[in-house]
Amino acid sequence: MSIELLWKKAVTAQNAGFPSKAEKYCHDILGRNATHSNAIHLLAALYLEKKQPEKALKLLDQYIELDPASPDAHSNRGNALHALGRFGESIAAHRTAIKINPSNAVTHYNLANSLCQINDINSAVETYRFAIKLDPTLPQPYSNLASILSELGLYQEAEEKALHAIKLCPEYIDAHYNLANAIREQGHYSRAIKAYLQVLSLSPNHCDALCNLGLTLFTVSLEEAAKTLSHAITVNPAHSLARFYLGVALEESGNIGQAVEVFSKLDNTDTVDRERLSSWEYVRKNRTKNTRMISDTFSTLSYAFDISPNEGLICEFGVRHGTSIRFIAGMTTRKIHGFDSFLGLPEAWGDEQIGVYSTNAVVPDLPKNVDIHVGSFEKTLPPFLDRFTETIAFANIDCDLYSSTKIILNLLAPRIKNGTILVFDEYLINPTWQSDEYKAFQEARKKYNWVTDYIGFCMVGKQAVIRIR
Repeated sequence: MSIELLWKKAVTAQNAGFPSKAEKYCHDILGRNATHSNAIHLLAALYLEKKQPEKALKLLDQYIELDPASPDAHSNRGNALHALGRFGESIAAHRTAIKINPSNAVTHYNLANSLCQINDINSAVETYRFAIKLDPTLPQPYSNLASILSELGLYQEAEEKALHAIKLCPEYIDAHYNLANAIREQGHYSRAIKAYLQVLSLSPNHCDALCNLGLTLFTVSLEEAAKTLSHAITVNPAHSLARFYLGVALEESGNIGQAVEVFSKLDNTDTVDRERLSSWEYVRKNRTKNTRMISDTFSTLSYAFDISPNEGLICEFGVRHGTSIRFIAGMTTRKIHGFDSFLGLPEAWGDEQIGVYSTNAVVPDLPKNVDIHVGSFEKTLPPFLDRFTETIAFANIDCDLYSSTKIILNLLAPRIKNGTILVFDEYLINPTWQSDEYKAFQEARKKYNWVTDYIGFCMVGKQAVIRIR
């Protein structure tokens, strides 16, 4: 059989959905002509499909020596390097492909995926958007962009992009999952539950969807939450987040023995598991009969604001895109003061890099009863406190860092009086929680002799509500 006929059979087999036959024909061709470029490239693509990127990369390097101007070869080389975790090289390969053929939307999409892996989020967002511009019919860039936008706190746009992906591909599981997450982060819990159920109708054992549905069901029923989280760890016994919150749901619903058994299977030598468990132990020891256990972030803010004094300053520290301050503003006609540099964290926090959570200095559009004070806390708070002499009625402190929280509490201390309500957004759960907002508050409490009560905890939201008395 001639090489030409073997090649036709290889292409026919590939197009008909018989990759193993196509692979055999390619090997037969290369056994007779080791530089047959088409067979090399097809075989590389077949290895990529079989998740054998090492073999694919070797062939693609060989092909590029024969045809260095092939954009598809450079793009596939980028995909192989991405699969191998060599993201910097993957980015370079995709950029070479784009230089040769700037109009290939799939290559831009793959480039964006690699940019995400090196945490170059701004470039990834820009590249996903450009891929969409080049080919608005591709669902994948919309879905992945939705995921990134949720990470950036742009939940409404994330929802829109996920919906667009679903419109293009109604059974696209990742898009449905990203949609559910975006809806949940906006506090639309009933809609989020329906969206997670849609994911599970397409993929019944989608463990992350089961976990996030279980967390959302804390707003409905601890029993339903526990049932769903139990399903999640049945699917994946190593899913420690689902296991931890299953333990919380069981204990809170009175199933102490089952909770102990679930908690016992977490790894106390693992920092993440250990600090989740230490958070729960802290809550156990410090809650009282008057401490409310709250299901979600927005209910925490609502409860805390409702019991805060009717007079005094209302402040939020850490505004970002304004999700929580909009919610607070919707509960009152009083003036609310938000403080943020909009440049992200001024120092690294755990695994997060300096500058994370930046809006690139973009101040969000906010309700009329919100005043924003742009800049670092140490620069904006002193003149603010010179101008406004009232005590602090309510403060939502969402600045993550020990250093930032310490600055806030030291500057606010003379205005923190009997009845002041403080909400801390990252008080618990995180691997470094005992060195973050929690530590800053404990130091301030001792320094200023504050008598305090924990009047609320939200395990899902990592929040604590504290009243000064």
